[in-house]
Amino acid sequence: MYMPHRSNPSHIMDSLPSRLDSLRPKILELVRIGGAPGLSLGAMHHGTQVYFASYGYRDVE
Repeated sequence: MYMPHRSNPSHIMDSLPSRLDSLRPKILELVRIGGAPGLSLGAMHHGTQVYFASYGYRDVE
């Protein structure tokens, strides 16, 4: 069972961008499998944007 790490929540948020960036190959594979030309991904924490990335293409024409 997954137990979230709670001892240092600021450390978790500080490392979020690099952890999400490390998922880039998996995200691109999911975009390809799903047949979508692209995907935008964002994460918010207490009303503040802490991550944003775009994958694939904005316009396929």
